[in-house]
Amino acid sequence: FSASLGSLDTGTSHDADYAALRQRAAALGDGCEVADILRLWGDKDFIAQNYQAAMEHYQASSRLFARCPALASQHAFLETSMGRLERAQGRAAAALPHYQRALNFQRQSGDLTYLPQTYNAIAVAYEAMGDIPHAITYYRRGLDEARRLHSQPFIDFLSANLGSTYARNGQAKRGIPLLESAMGSLKSDYLVCIRADQLGEAYRRVGRLPDAAAQFDRAV
Repeated sequence: FSASLGSLDTGTSHDADYAALRQRAAALGDGCEVADILRLWGDKDFIAQNYQAAMEHYQASSRLFARCPALASQHAFLETSMGRLERAQGRAAAALPHYQRALNFQRQSGDLTYLPQTYNAIAVAYEAMGDIPHAITYYRRGLDEARRLHSQPFIDFLSANLGSTYARNGQAKRGIPLLESAMGSLKSDYLVCIRADQLGEAYRRVGRLPDAAAQFDRAV
């Protein structure tokens, strides 16, 4: 089933593709594979903004994953997806338990690759709730994990998110070095646009208007 799962594209595959694969896995009595198929099916529904169907598939997947301890890393992905779904519907507080369970499953699996991303998701949820101190705490934890893992993409990602949060909340001087360091290795025009705008805003807040204008021009 690994090859079949790998061939599924959450952006282009159809419900019938997932249903057929689930039926094959169920016929073989492989509930763990069914769980992973349902997880990916839920991701497809989420992308299509079919949130009710996404949650139904996620919940069915969760019930099956509870009997599959060997698939802790996939279970972690499921929990982060469920948290993302809650957050997308304005229920940031409801997302937090999912993210905490994802952290536990990531540690249980021994694969810590996406631990920084999960800490970032927790921080974003707290920020959406207006709890900036907790948001900063979790951005910093994520950045610490990214540094321990020597993951430069996550280091840049968390540095910029933490820096931008500082800047938006009266601590622009603390945020500027973090945003500047993240800008140094960005290659995607899309990310450069976002981060240059954030850095420009941080410069504006401390009165560095020519520097701010240069970053806003760069973003444009």
